[in-house]
Amino acid sequence: MNIEQNDEPKWCWQSNSNPFLYTERPEWREYPSAVNEQIEKAFQSGEREVIINDQYLICFEDNLQINLHDSTKKRPVERCLLSEEIKKSSRRERFINGDTPEQFIPGFMNDDIRGHGDRFIREWVRIFGRRERSEIVDAAVYGIITEGTKEKQLRATKLYVYHLLSVRNQSMDRIQECCVRLYTHAHFLYRIVNKALRENDETKLSTLGPFCYLLYNFTRKRIDPTIAKRESFSRLDKIVNRLRSDERIIHVYRGEPAENINVFKRMIDNGRYKWSQFISTSKIRKVAADFAGRGGCLLVIQAEYRTLIDRGVDISSLSEFPYEEEVLLRPGVQFEVTGSEYDRVNDNMIFYVRILPSYLAF
Repeated sequence: MNIEQNDEPKWCWQSNSNPFLYTERPEWREYPSAVNEQIEKAFQSGEREVIINDQYLICFEDNLQINLHDSTKKRPVERCLLSEEIKKSSRRERFINGDTPEQFIPGFMNDDIRGHGDRFIREWVRIFGRRERSEIVDAAVYGIITEGTKEKQLRATKLYVYHLLSVRNQSMDRIQECCVRLYTHAHFLYRIVNKALRENDETKLSTLGPFCYLLYNFTRKRIDPTIAKRESFSRLDKIVNRLRSDERIIHVYRGEPAENINVFKRMIDNGRYKWSQFISTSKIRKVAADFAGRGGCLLVIQAEYRTLIDRGVDISSLSEFPYEEEVLLRPGVQFEVTGSEYDRVNDNMIFYVRILPSYLAF
């Protein structure tokens, strides 16, 4: 679906022969400009419905186009906001919005011995037990449909479901990679997933638990291409090379809103804390700084190489926005704040954060 890159909302209708079949990739078409203006005006006026061309009724509550001459003929409609500025705003929300000040919680050493390291995902595994991968995908699909319907995000929901069903019978690696791609889309999924994790909302276990589980397991992958040396190396050479590699210090960056500045100040040299959601960071400092903006704060996050690959994964090759070089940290990562300084040039606070190692592998 091609939509002009401007800030005017576009109303679209689903054009598939069977628009309610989730196994087909959803196809969307824009209404003509005059009709789009009519629909948007009614929407902005708070009307529940509007009739177009004396032929169709647009129901805003159900996001449906209904044929006035045959009420069985219905098609989903969607209000599309796809300008570059809006996409950037959505990405900024993923890179900058996380735990609110009251949701930063102290971390403790024994958090690492409680199974999955995240209460929400751990509880889903406890309740639903071991499942076949196709069953987990089916559960994730059901959950996304349920939550997407509540969000009134039919277009994005259908896209998510189409992609998940397309990998249903493939390997777990392909399924998890698909979940990463969907998480980075500039739509609603990353937002409701992280909200459920932050609030440990057990009412969302059946709907968002499966997707969280798949995404979480991807972030546990420990792949180090720099250590894949020639097979002719002796065992001792490989061990020495691994130890040297593990001693490297890696930096990633993240923006935080201005309201968290005082929170991070109080954290300096004041114990360990834990992120309770997926945390988006970038290997490029400017990306995080741009998202933080003037008056915000920039986190300079430091970790030993072996700690970083244990607690997160580079998803840039799978992201919808690969140039942002995103490293995704999994829920439950513990950290400490070691210092700060004021950046006069960019008018923001810089906080230095150290990721703490995991003492037991999950």
